[in-house]
Amino acid sequence: MNCITDVKDKISKLIIKAYQHKASDLFIRENMYPYIRNSLGKIEMLEDNFIKDSQMISFLEKVQQQLTIDDLDNDLDFFINIININCRCHFYKTFKGMAIAIRLLPDKIPSLDVLGLPESIKLLTDIKSGLIIVSGPTGSGKSTTIASIIDAINQKYNYHIITIEDPIEYTFEDKKSIISQILLGKNITSFAQGIKASMRENPNVIMIGELRTLEDIKVALFAAESGHLVITTLHADNIIDALDRVTNYEEKLKLKNLLANTFQAIIAQKLITTKEHKVLCLEILLRNDATINCIKNEDYTSLINIMKSTPGMMTMQDHFNTLKEQGIISKEIKL
Repeated sequence: MNCITDVKDKISKLIIKAYQHKASDLFIRENMYPYIRNSLGKIEMLEDNFIKDSQMISFLEKVQQQLTIDDLDNDLDFFINIININCRCHFYKTFKGMAIAIRLLPDKIPSLDVLGLPESIKLLTDIKSGLIIVSGPTGSGKSTTIASIIDAINQKYNYHIITIEDPIEYTFEDKKSIISQILLGKNITSFAQGIKASMRENPNVIMIGELRTLEDIKVALFAAESGHLVITTLHADNIIDALDRVTNYEEKLKLKNLLANTFQAIIAQKLITTKEHKVLCLEILLRNDATINCIKNEDYTSLINIMKSTPGMMTMQDHFNTLKEQGIISKEIKL
């Protein structure tokens, strides 16, 4: 990651301004106004000054020191640090000119309490092996949840923790554990390769940024079966979708049994936007004999009923209804 302390250029100043506005994203487009995504997820103009192509090139030359004119014909992905503001940047071309999408990465890992996660999720930090999946759509806070779980483990146990990420969104500090963070694309070419390599490094915990391919899924299940605690995310809207996402391949029976034998918890989450803030809405599936059998038999109707009736578990609809009853979200908001 390039660390930039000279912030005289226009784009660096906009990044600082976006950070001061508590924005999650900054959108820069040639000869257009800069926009941000604010803390409620809404798009708004940052200032009414056009961004010139020369300002964009000056910024790119600063962060990509070997940049050539030919490079500007291709998409570019890079990380920068602007006076301790970590950013993930994606340069691309539109028919109107150059553009840069900048994600401002959080600088602190929120605790499980700050996230409002229930006791059943906090207890997962004491598990020694198996698979924990956090699923949800893009922008639902999955990476933040698994980072919070990892940091809680870091504060409690003398472990070796390996994270395999794309991108690295949080920087962990060693507390009781030692943590090795590996960046996909720089250190390794795939999550599956990273998992295989990490198992030779004697970890207690392996955190995988996301399961994207069948190979990623198979290697993660193998690592969990081998006695490691594997914590990962999945792009799925709810727990049933997550189960299908893991098992819906030609090797379905084998994958289904592997998942049933290794999973400790599957969490689905969604961020509900209110007028004042965002609220986490959860679905939680925990391991017990009944849920193991439901997964093996693909009995999802019974699985949902178990989630509704078992302490520590919940469906997203039930949690959403509870949030309404508690007045945390208004009755007009829909799931």
